This record gives sequence, structure tokens and C-alpha cells, in this order.
Amino acid sequence: MEAEFGCWETRIKTNVRDVGEIDVLGVRYLGGDLSGQSELIAVEVKPSTSRFAVSAGQAHGYSVVADRCYLAAVCEEFSPAQVMIAGRLGVGLIRIWQTAAGQTRFREVLTAPANQPVEELRLQAAERLGLAQCSLCQTLFRRYLDKPEDYKRVHRSQGAGGLDTAAAADKGLVWWLFEQAAEFGRIAPGDTTYLRRYLCPACTTALAPGRP
Repeated sequence: MEAEFGCWETRIKTNVRDVGEIDVLGVRYLGGDLSGQSELIAVEVKPSTSRFAVSAGQAHGYSVVADRCYLAAVCEEFSPAQVMIAGRLGVGLIRIWQTAAGQTRFREVLTAPANQPVEELRLQAAERLGLAQCSLCQTLFRRYLDKPEDYKRVHRSQGAGGLDTAAAADKGLVWWLFEQAAEFGRIAPGDTTYLRRYLCPACTTALAPGRP
């Protein structure tokens, strides 16, 4: 994923609620000078092409969370019928094989078309990678420092002053939307909420009063 697709964040075996375990999940940057767009790529990996349509269907199921979905399988070649099935389902194909020297090789045989995933599920998958989406510039950025489960690269705020603190520490910002959660019927008054938004470190620096 890193070498062939240019992914800057990857993870093996990512479990996403209501979707299940994704064999390989990666993120690559698509934006140019004026866009912060990134895309999630999900890959279902199989040791062979047996029950091909079922395997391709599994890969297609990831389209609710990923911008592109692939089926990777160990094989000599994909048959024309298999390529047709994958194309019909909107799934890309990656061939895996070993050289005579025992080295594993990968080749993209069919490029996956772009999907329109469910945004909430897509962001849940990104969170499982330790990433968050900036509410201002829409860039996906690393929320963690040591492991994907931590929040060490963002300042956690529940009130005013969080922006200055985050910018001073060169961190991103995460804050909880208690009033909105109560208005939407997501929590009772005084309870906790998981409704949250993020700013990336670049945006906290740009927005904080008095920062250069």
C-alpha cells in the first residue's frame, strides 16, 4: 500500500463497527496546492481466487467506508470472467505472486473506481487508524503520537481557551459539542457526549489570536 499506492498511513486488520474487519486499510493524499483531500483504500486479501464472486462481494462491502476497494489474491492471472465480475461490482484487483527467489510481488491489474462512502462510517474507519479530519481544511491528520489509540497530538478541550493552548503546543484540537448533542437529543443535560470535532495543528496555528 505504501510503495504501490503512495499511502502515508496503513494498518493491517482494522475493525470498523457495523462493517467488520478490513484486511488492509490505507490512506493516501490526493490534494494539490489548494485541496486537503485524502482517500481511504480498503483491501480484502485472499490466498487464492476460489469463490471469487464471494470474495469480490466482501471487498465491495467496504465501499460504505472506503473511497476505493480492492481484492488482492494470490494467483497466476485473473481470468477475463473474474475481471468482469470485479468491474461489475466496482472492485479493483491486485495480483500477488512469488518470484523464483521467493520474493513477494504485487501488481494492480484493475484500478478500483471511486466510491461514495457513508461519511460517518468513513470517519469512523479513519479514527481506527488514529486519524481525524479537520473541520476547517478537511485534511486527514494523525491524531496520535505513540499508537493509533492515543490522542497525544491534539489538545482536548471542553471550554474556551483550547485554541490558544493547542497552538502554543503545536497540536491539533478536539472539542466536544455538548449543546448540540443536547439539542439533537443525543444526551441528557449533565451527561457526557462523544459528539466531537477536530482542528489540525496547521489550522490551530493559523486561527489562534496573536500567532504569527
